[in-house]
This record gives sequence, structure tokens and C-alpha cells, in this order.
Amino acid sequence: MILAVAITVFAVIAVLFGICLFVFITSYKSYSSGDNDELPENNDNEDEIRAEKNRRRIKNENAESETAANEAAKREAEKAAEKAAAEEAAAEKAAAERAAEEAAAEEAAEKAESFDTRIATPEEMERIRGAALRKDGSARAEADSSSFPSAPGSENAPESDIDEESAKAGISRYIPFITAGVAVIAAICIGVLIFVMVSSRAPKPDTAPETADITTEDIRLQENITGSISSPDTLTSIFAANGKITDVKVKAGDYVKKGDIIYMIDSSNLQARIDLLEERLSVVKADTDAENVEVTAPASGTITSLYVSSGSPVSGGTTIAEITTPSENTVSVTIGASVNVGDKVSVSSGGDTVEGVVTAVREIPAEPEDEIGGDLSEENTDVPSSSWHVNVSFTTPGETGSVAVVTVDGQKASGQVVKGRSLTVRVTARAAGNITNMNIEAGDKVSEGERIAEIETPASAQAAQNEFEAKELQLEIDQLNSELENYTLRASVDGYVQQLYAKEGDNAAINMTAVSLTPQDSLALKVELPAETAEKLTLPAPVSFKLSRTSDFSDDVWAELDTETVYHVTLTSLEPDESGEVYVGYIPLEEQDKVRSGMVAQMNITTYTAYNAIVIPEALIKDGKVKILSAEGVKEVKVKTGVVTENGVEITDGLSRGDKLVLN
Repeated sequence: MILAVAITVFAVIAVLFGICLFVFITSYKSYSSGDNDELPENNDNEDEIRAEKNRRRIKNENAESETAANEAAKREAEKAAEKAAAEEAAAEKAAAERAAEEAAAEEAAEKAESFDTRIATPEEMERIRGAALRKDGSARAEADSSSFPSAPGSENAPESDIDEESAKAGISRYIPFITAGVAVIAAICIGVLIFVMVSSRAPKPDTAPETADITTEDIRLQENITGSISSPDTLTSIFAANGKITDVKVKAGDYVKKGDIIYMIDSSNLQARIDLLEERLSVVKADTDAENVEVTAPASGTITSLYVSSGSPVSGGTTIAEITTPSENTVSVTIGASVNVGDKVSVSSGGDTVEGVVTAVREIPAEPEDEIGGDLSEENTDVPSSSWHVNVSFTTPGETGSVAVVTVDGQKASGQVVKGRSLTVRVTARAAGNITNMNIEAGDKVSEGERIAEIETPASAQAAQNEFEAKELQLEIDQLNSELENYTLRASVDGYVQQLYAKEGDNAAINMTAVSLTPQDSLALKVELPAETAEKLTLPAPVSFKLSRTSDFSDDVWAELDTETVYHVTLTSLEPDESGEVYVGYIPLEEQDKVRSGMVAQMNITTYTAYNAIVIPEALIKDGKVKILSAEGVKEVKVKTGVVTENGVEITDGLSRGDKLVLN
């Protein structure tokens, strides 16, 4: 309301200021411009000059309204000029009256100093001018009369009229100054009004708005729901055989161990086939005692002669092959390294490096120092040590007389090779039969005791056939026994039978669902929440629950559980189901051995948690904005709201804890 009044007053003062300014500009132009007439040449008479200026100002102010009258006066002045020529004779008479008119003109000039807003008539203006001209002389009066003729009857105008006109002309000269003063006063009023308006916007101590500090609180929203004991890892088993179900060993809710039988399927036909095969196998195994006779190498060497091939018949003592043993070469060297008989040393001969064996060692003592002219003083440290004469035996393709290099502990010594004598060994058959499994050729190297062939005797031939049949029978029996396992459905894990999909007397088929099991070590509290609640849930969320006793489980099961005990767990994850309208989460349980899958639980879940949350009264929120007091004054800020509590609405964004809320 105050602002509206101030704006109205400001508008009125502005209009007044505009009017004053217009009048000032118009008056100033009239005062400063005048008409095109020249001022009297005699400047000694200041009163006459002021009267002339006053006349011109008054004439300019009334120029627009008196245009027609001035034109008429001009025409009358022209006629008067013509008449003045005829009245020269009366000049003397006029001179007598001139003194009186001059006195009147002076009196009129004095009156012009005062303010008079009345506008002089053309006749009065001409009389004033005529008096001034006559005072300056008749010559000037004639000259001026031609330009400014007197109005008819002006000569006889009364002195009181001239005084009144002069007073008005004096007052008119102050109009611009008065107008300027009024304009200045209006400007001052405008400035005062602006100051008052600005001052009124700042809160004053006695008119400051009521405020309150931001308060915070811990928010915890809870909800009661019904859950169940279940498992996210429920396992489903299927039948692996076709047949009639002859027995069901468990029922829903039973606890089973891994490997326990759940279903039995009729397998009598398969079992009969297995029995027949096992009977045949026992007969065949009785005829497999005879074995082939092995032929082995009597010595290590090279096959130099081969007299039979695979499949060749042989008799006992028949020569099968000849083996030539390698020669044992010997080299003798003298070396500075100490060795012992039996040591392994490196021998290089004929481009090959082989391992040799030390067969003889003889130490060669060092000669005394004085005998060789040496110095036995302590300063002489180059005392020769002993050396050893060594015989090394090795096998190499090198020829006799070649040089071999022996290396012992990094020291090398060379000597001439002495080639030893090689032997030829015969390989004979120890039984009559056919040569089989021969894996050698002439030129091959063999080691002593290595198997080089087999002799198949008549008895061993039948035994081999029986052995092959026995292997085939055993493979078939093993395969049937594996299939027989499919007729018995067993528990795949330790856990609880959740559901049985067949009963005794039903026909089972391969890949038909048989049973679902809940693993014991994966039991959990199943939590189901609507999507609207789940999407606002703060995870991890505390959950407390109690078990509800139902008739689905025996008294023995409930005897181990206390339905009044409150369990405290934590929900860490939620996932939407296929519809997306429900979110499901599982909380693992510690006491797996007492609870059972399918038990009902009454839960209390904390659906929302916020610590030190900003909460304000809901009434302070208008169109999503809240007023706060800042250094600049009261201002509105946009806020984002959260949950609604007993104390108000949570503000999640837009306010800080140091803000001041404006209550009114």
C-alpha cells in the first residue's frame, strides 16, 4: 500500500516538474529573443532600455494570441505616419506636452520593476514607446514612428495606463527565474521521495520479519511386512531314465544328505542284462592264464644282425639277432687336479664329448724347492704342488691312436687313446612260437634288459583272445552299471526337499522334472517389496524379524526354535522380478540347522534412513519455494523435498544449515 502511494506521489511530482520545465524554456526563449527592432541608440538612459526590453518580452509572450491585433495596429500606425506629416504644424504643441509624458514614462519605468502578470495592450505598448522616442528628440521620434507608429489616440492615453503597463513588463522578466525555482523544488521533492522509497525497502529493527533457525533430525521410516525362509539357489533335479517309479524315499520338507535316495525307478530288465554279462566275463577270465614270452637284450650295444621279422616262427634256441657291444677306450693323462678312482670326468675325442670313469690314479709328488734351485724363503710363494697320473675309461666312436682331452675341475690334460676290445652277443628264442611285437631294426642301439620282441606260444594266443573279449565285456558292464545309476535319483546337495513333482506308480521320463531342493547352506530370509518402496529404500537397510509358527512343520522342528526371539539382520541388495513391480532380496541366515525352507517370518524393515536431515514445516513451502533472510533481505529459494515426517518435510536440496527461515 505504501509503495503504491509513493509511486502515485512520484508521478504527480514528475508531471509538475515537466510543466515547470516547459514554462521555463518557453519564458526563457521569449525573454532572450525579442523582435527584430533595434534598441535605442542612446544607451545613457538605462530606464528607457529596461522599458524597451520589457516591452519586447511582453510582446513576444503575447505574439501568438495578439497576431491579428498587431496587424491592425500596424496598419493604423502607417495611416498615423501619413497623418503626422500633415500635423507638423502641431509639433510645437506636442513639444509642450512632451515634458509631461517624459515624467510619466519615468514613473512607468519605475513601476516595471515590480511583478505584474497582466498583458499590455498594443495601444499601451505604443504609448510607452512613443514617450521614449519623444524624449530622445523629434528626429528619432520620426524615424521610429515610421517603424512603430502610435496607435490612434495614443497621444492622449492616461498616465495611469502607462504606469500599469510598465509594471507588468517589469514583473514578466522574473517569470523564468520563478519557474526555475519551482523546478528545483520539484527535483528536491523527487530525490526525497526516492530516498524514502529505498529506505522503506530495507528491514528495520522494529519491522524485521519473524525468522527461525534451520533444524536437523535423524529420519528413520519403518514398515511391517511378511516374508519367508527360502533360498536364491534352489536346485531342480530331473529324471535321467524311463520307467515306472517304484519307490519315493522322502516327502516335502524333509532334510536330505547328498547322495540320499529320493526316487527309485524299475530297472529289472537292465539288471538282468548286467547279470548275464558278468557271468560270461567270469568264464573268459579263467582262460587267460597263459602269457607271451618276452625277448630281451642280454647286453648293451648295437643291433648288428637281425635274423627274423614280426610273425616269423621260431623254435627254442633260435638266434633272433646279434648285438655288438661298444669298445672300452682308455686314455692316460697327467693332471694337476686331485681325483679318485670311480670319479666321473669329461672326455672329448673324435669330435664327441662323453663321460668317462677314472679307473686308476697315481700321485706324482712335487720336486723339492732346493733341488730345482728355488728359494725356500717365506717371500717365495710359487711352491709347486703334486700332480696325478690318471687312467680314464670311456666309450667313443673315435679311432685308436686319436687324442682325447680330459677335463677335471676346469683343468685340461690330453693323452693318446688306447682302444679296447668289443664283444658280439647273440639273442636267442626261449620258447617255440611266432615272433610278435618286434620293435627293433638293424643298427638300433639297445640297452641290457630292454624288450626287443615277444614270442607268442599257442597257449598265449588263446589267452590273448580271451583277454580281448574280457575287456570288451567289462566295458559293456561298466556302461550298463552307469545307466543303472540313472534309475536311482539321489540328492545332489545337503538341504531340504522343497517340492516333489512325481509320486510312486507314475511313469518317469528322461528330462522330466523330479524334485526341487533348497541347499542347507544357502537358506535366507526372502524380502519382497513394492517397486515404489524399493526405489526409495536406503541400502544397507536394517531388518528385524520373528518366525511365525505354522502347521507345515512338526512339533519337533518348532521345539528347537523360539518364535518370540527377534533376529536382527541387514538387507544389502534388491533386484526386480520379471514384472518389475516387485523387488526381491535375500538375507543369509546364520542358524541354518534350525530354520526350514518355507517358514513364515514377520519383518520390520527400515525403508528410509537419513542422518542430520533438514526438516521444515510444510506450510513454509509455497510452489516449491521457501523464503529465507539474507544479507540483501528476504528472498525466495527453490528447494527439493524428500520424505514427510511427523515434524515436517525433509529438504534434500536448496537450503543450508546456516540459513534463516522467514516465518511471516
